[in-house]
Amino acid sequence: MAASAPVDGRVALLLHNGTSRPVRIDRVNASATSSGGALATSARTSATFPQVLAPDELALATVTFRKRGLGTEPAVTAKVRSTPVSTARAARVLSVGDLVLSPPLTGAVAQTMRATLTNTTASWTAQIPEAAVMCFGEAGTPTTITTARAPARRVAPGKSIVAKIELASLCPTYLVAARAT
Repeated sequence: MAASAPVDGRVALLLHNGTSRPVRIDRVNASATSSGGALATSARTSATFPQVLAPDELALATVTFRKRGLGTEPAVTAKVRSTPVSTARAARVLSVGDLVLSPPLTGAVAQTMRATLTNTTASWTAQIPEAAVMCFGEAGTPTTITTARAPARRVAPGKSIVAKIELASLCPTYLVAARAT
């Protein structure tokens, strides 16, 4: 797991399936400790991108700690609760491709990311598709994560849709993932 520094109480997390089986991520519990070792606060999420991971795959997530709950330079750790799933269930994910990062913009939106989300299955209909972009700093650690709903509520088998994610800061190095139910 890798974690970003907190930005307005939000911490971006990069998760890894280190098991030999596909898993569904049920919940991520994160805790932040102060430099003195005392527990400052905790947060949790059940939203990961994607929510089902094959062995050795990565997922993106974000947790939001309560305002002013984090001290200076907290150490963030996370515990992931997951459930093994079948290989057939692990295949029901949206693939991400045709990524286009815009040139730098002016205003509240620094850049946009366009991504094509494709349902490569033969029978599953993806519902409520979302996309996420995790940006990385020069050291290769996560800095921010931004999510956006796709323009359609469903993606039929064999079909694609284009999602647009508006980024608040420049994102020269990134990882993009999608989720759907």
